[in-house]
Parts: sequence; structure tokens; C-alpha cells
Amino acid sequence: MILVLRFGLYMVPFVLLFILVMFLRLRVEVHFTRKGEDDYLKLQVSMVRGLFRFKTEVPAVDVGRYLLRPVLKVKAGAEGSVSGASVKTGRVMKIPLTLDRLRKLPLYINKALGLVDRYKKTLLKLLRKIRFHYLHWTTDIGLGDPADTGVAAGLLWGVKGFLYGLFQNYAGTTGENPRFIVRPCFNAACFRLDFHCIFDMRIGHIIIAGLKIVKTRLSPKFARRRKK
Repeated sequence: MILVLRFGLYMVPFVLLFILVMFLRLRVEVHFTRKGEDDYLKLQVSMVRGLFRFKTEVPAVDVGRYLLRPVLKVKAGAEGSVSGASVKTGRVMKIPLTLDRLRKLPLYINKALGLVDRYKKTLLKLLRKIRFHYLHWTTDIGLGDPADTGVAAGLLWGVKGFLYGLFQNYAGTTGENPRFIVRPCFNAACFRLDFHCIFDMRIGHIIIAGLKIVKTRLSPKFARRRKK
């Protein structure tokens, strides 16, 4: 009996810490820009008003050659900080672009879409728990010909309008109205994209969604075993 009481006393701090972590909010900032052939991606994750922070930046993506084979060169940097003390790292990653990988790209996309459809209910519930503080998506497009540019801009407006409707129906609370903008460049060929999003969610909601996904994935296996 005494051992059980001691074990219970030892477990109390861990239980309280777990409950505290479940209610903590994870703040995420995503910023992607593309101007011509230059790409820039910034991803920052923070907790406890920036006390714990992780940031990664991908300032350049280029296609080159390595040992006579085409490769995708990604220059990335990462920074993590706790209570003001920060650590920075940087590296260049080379991803071989083989014909076999390019052929399998549609297969990978279909698999990703299949996973989204399989866990749609869980993902939609998680989406409703998210608080969006900032969402701006601006695209400048020009094809060199005013008529073609007008058609392309109209199609792009249709896509953004569809996504905006989904966002309004399924997203959680928003700090301000999201802005989806398309600006046609009738006098020149151009393509510029600026996507900036800031949102937060409770860690507990992420953990619960993860457990539901694991349950959905394992349920068919347990059902087959019971039949046997």
C-alpha cells in the first residue's frame, strides 16, 4: 500500500505537467514567396510567447548537376532558441532528380490525397480548433498577351474563390478576414506569389487528432484478427 502511495505521489508532477502541455498553444508562421525563379520559405514554430522557438528558412531552390546527374539543390537554415539562447545551423541538401522519381510523382500525389480523404473527419475537426491570426495570399500573373492573361487570372480567381469558401466553412476562428488577391499583369510576362499565414492551436488537440489517426489506421488490422 505504501509503495502504491509513493508511486502515486511520484506520478502527480508528471500528470500535472502533461495537463499543462495539453493546454499550451503552438504558434506557427508560414511565409512563402516566389518572384520569377527565386523562392523563399520561412517556417517558425513557437510556444509560451516565444520562450521556445524553432525557425527554418529555405532561401534558395535550384536545379543543377552532380556527377552528370540532375539534382535539386536546397539551401536551408534552421534556428532554435530557448529563453533567448539560440543555436543556428545551415546546410545545402542535394536531392537527385531521376526519371523514375519524376514518373512516380503523380503516384505520390494520389497517395497523399488518399490519406487526406481517409482521415478527413479528424483533419476537419482539427482545422476547426485552429485560430488564424493572419492569412494573406497574393498572386501576380502575366502571360505576355492581355487576352491570355485575363483568362489565366479568371481561372486563378476561381480556384482561390473555391478555397476561400472551404476556408470559411471549415476553418476555426480568425483574427481578421483572410485576403486572397489576384493581380493580372497585362503588359508583361510575370509570376509573383506571396503566401503568409499565422495560426495557433492547442497541443492537446494535435495529440488527440494523432491518436484518432492511429486508431483509424489500426482498426482494420484488429478487425481482420478478430475474424481469424
